[in-house]
Amino acid sequence: MGILGRSCRRYRGGCELVAWLAWVGGLVGAAGQTRGDEANGRRGAETAHATNFMVISHHASWQAARVAKECERLRSTLYRQWCVPGEEIIPDWTPRAMIVVHRSEGDYLREVGWRAGLTRGVCRVQVRDGQVVSRRIDLMADPDTGELTALAHELTHAILADCFPSRRLPRWADEGIALWADQPRKKGLHRQAVHRAIERQSAPAIADTLLRTDYPAGDKLPVFCGQSLMLVEFLVQLDEPSRVVEFTRVAVDHGYDRAAQQVYGLNGIADLQQRWLAHVRQSATRPVPIDYMRDPLQMPTPRKRT
Repeated sequence: MGILGRSCRRYRGGCELVAWLAWVGGLVGAAGQTRGDEANGRRGAETAHATNFMVISHHASWQAARVAKECERLRSTLYRQWCVPGEEIIPDWTPRAMIVVHRSEGDYLREVGWRAGLTRGVCRVQVRDGQVVSRRIDLMADPDTGELTALAHELTHAILADCFPSRRLPRWADEGIALWADQPRKKGLHRQAVHRAIERQSAPAIADTLLRTDYPAGDKLPVFCGQSLMLVEFLVQLDEPSRVVEFTRVAVDHGYDRAAQQVYGLNGIADLQQRWLAHVRQSATRPVPIDYMRDPLQMPTPRKRT
């Protein structure tokens, strides 16, 4: 959810079931979070602290200290990629982000709501007066692989909230950049949705995707997510990833025509649309592009506590 007045909560659970996000704001409040935390303590969860994270793990295969270490590594990598390039100092998070690894799907859904049944993670960020005052990510391990497949995606949402604490982050940028951190198979499915829509001549224009303030419903949702991802991939081919965030900032303040010209030297949105379509059509006839972040973001395989 976007910024509303002087205080807001932003709920993010990825493109698997993003229609749920607008609903869950009324379901999970501060009281619900406190009850969930108390329940975590009663279940004897393992807890670990790092510079920027407090991790509570109920899962036998994920030690809290190990998850905290991975979170710090991922946070540094993602910050350098999108928000703090070069040698600039990455700011510490105060307060720390809370990461909760749930024991089972049932425990996960009891905390975040049953409408999140197709997700593996949810990020909740609270912003007040232009400052992030709380961050929480709930995770469940993938039932097939046991991996925390949603961690990098949800952590990207939390980092982007730092980049846009007093602005409304456009939907396409929030999801497209987070999807960049997903596993190759999931990204492939999103790309396929775009290719099918283009073949059927049902894909919306890039201008429509850029200007959306909510998530589309039904079968339009996978296309929106795929377009957002492939737009980010295209922009990264033009310049370094941090320029995507700069492009988004300029667009929010001055519009997309100016942002396209100022950041990428393009002749407005019409030029961006034409070049992006050429990129998408070319990608349909060549191998899937290299996932630049796959190795840095690869989580280790889970192992049971000893």
